[in-house]
Amino acid sequence: MRKPDWREWLRNKKECKKWLNFYLDKKIIRRASLSKEDYFRKSLHNFDFGNFILDKHKKEIPSLFGKEKFYDWVVTAYYYAIYHSTLALLSLKNLSSKSHFATLCALIYYFYHEKKLSKREIELVA
Repeated sequence: MRKPDWREWLRNKKECKKWLNFYLDKKIIRRASLSKEDYFRKSLHNFDFGNFILDKHKKEIPSLFGKEKFYDWVVTAYYYAIYHSTLALLSLKNLSSKSHFATLCALIYYFYHEKKLSKREIELVA
């Protein structure tokens, strides 16, 4: 099987389904172990942490660390906020995922091809 291409999954629902079946067969996508509330709580936790670090850049980080910046951790926290929100959506289908690519595949198949998310929203997650 060739390398996954999420843009192809957007264009071709059959290709997306093929990859989804692969991820299901390999148990990379499986029955959800957490509820949507659990995933959403994790999402909010990451979002709050990103905001906390961002806010600390105004005064505290410069006074403690000089020119050292931690914006990479802000981006990381926001990324995981989006990722856990995506897992919350998958839990609505009683699914969980152990891979970011598999998560994106399921998101595209169940939410983009079902016209519940736009191409722009998928691109934001990707």
